[in-house]
Amino acid sequence: MSVINSLFNAKRKTMGFVWNCFPRLHIWRARLNGSVILKEHMQIRLFVHLANVTIGKYSSVNIFTRIFDTDIGSFSGIGSNCIINPGQHRYRYISNRMGAMRNLLYNTTIDYNDINRTTIGNDVWLGANVIIPRGGINIGNGAVVAAGAVVTKDVPPYAVVGGVPAKIIKYRFTDEQIDFLQQLKWWEWSDEKIKQHADLFLSLEKWWDYAKAHKETLLNLKE
Repeated sequence: MSVINSLFNAKRKTMGFVWNCFPRLHIWRARLNGSVILKEHMQIRLFVHLANVTIGKYSSVNIFTRIFDTDIGSFSGIGSNCIINPGQHRYRYISNRMGAMRNLLYNTTIDYNDINRTTIGNDVWLGANVIIPRGGINIGNGAVVAAGAVVTKDVPPYAVVGGVPAKIIKYRFTDEQIDFLQQLKWWEWSDEKIKQHADLFLSLEKWWDYAKAHKETLLNLKE
């Protein structure tokens, strides 16, 4: 069940800091703006800033990270000091300060509803200091983004990427294994179901043997 942590009408209006005050959520002095929807059993560390964000169960966001207009899946980890979708600067106008220019000429400001959302899938890991500079980028399930990377385009499921701009270094698993995991969608399972198939998660070398031996059963599991 989703826990709606904050739902405000004002666009990116400062709402102060939130302490650990919600059941089955762990939030330490985070700043929440706009619509922020958090699932159960997740962690938001010190001095995180979230604006118009949804985050799935058992995910975490580490200290000093800022995330805007983004949807994050379950069991994903966002490292410290990351910046995700802060808004793309339009440099082709005659002035680089078009926000101020609009206010000066027309007494209007930027419409923050006109922003492309970023999607970060399930079981994703972003290392420290990762930057996703604009909206419309999709980070696939199971992907790993190395510390300090600048992600400027989509990242395929289970890819390991790094660098500036980020490029594919390798894949975590074989094509067959990735296809199986994409079909399995274990991150949608209940806690009890995950516990029943602990060998799938805790055996580093043998998980694929377990998966192949129980493939039909696993792929046909229903909540």
